[in-house]
Amino acid sequence: MAILSKRRHKQVSETIPYRAIAEKLAADLRFKKLLSLRYKVDRTYDIPYLAGYSEDGKTIYLDRRFKSVMPDGTDITKFIVMHERAEKAALMTLKLKYQDAHRIATYLEHKAVEAAGISWKAYSDFLYPYIRKTDRLTVRRVPKDLDLQPYRDEHDVKHIAAMKKVMKGPAASEVHENKNIIEPIEPIGSTDKYVTAVEP
Repeated sequence: MAILSKRRHKQVSETIPYRAIAEKLAADLRFKKLLSLRYKVDRTYDIPYLAGYSEDGKTIYLDRRFKSVMPDGTDITKFIVMHERAEKAALMTLKLKYQDAHRIATYLEHKAVEAAGISWKAYSDFLYPYIRKTDRLTVRRVPKDLDLQPYRDEHDVKHIAAMKKVMKGPAASEVHENKNIIEPIEPIGSTDKYVTAVEP
């Protein structure tokens, strides 16, 4: 879910203990199969913490107010999507708590961002204001299939209550038109590539 949760990205040194788990996942056929499935990216909802995923992992949700292009023109959508997909796959494969899956995904995301020649600090600094913004704004549109495990594991009673209230409202199609949905033909850049590229 939450690409950064409610805090800044962990420094890579803090996520190194998760390297062994990430490498184990990279070799797990169940994990790789989940990453190979078709999915779509939906930018039409209010998503606390910036990003999340459906309960079945087939849809990645990015907050509708998020502009994913950095000041230098770099579009970072694929890294955020990669994080969310890896996080959800880790939850489904190893039955982890959100916090552990998030750190594993952050480790993989960090490697992918730096491999693309992007400064991790610049990347994190760009995202952080959006995280804070989505954490504070009123939730008006929430997908009915949004996975709430991350919020439960974070004990975020405030957002869970607000989202459940909205989820009981009109169907998504009655609230707005899904004009900003992207459906890649295959995993971005192949997410699998980012996972297997983690160096020992």
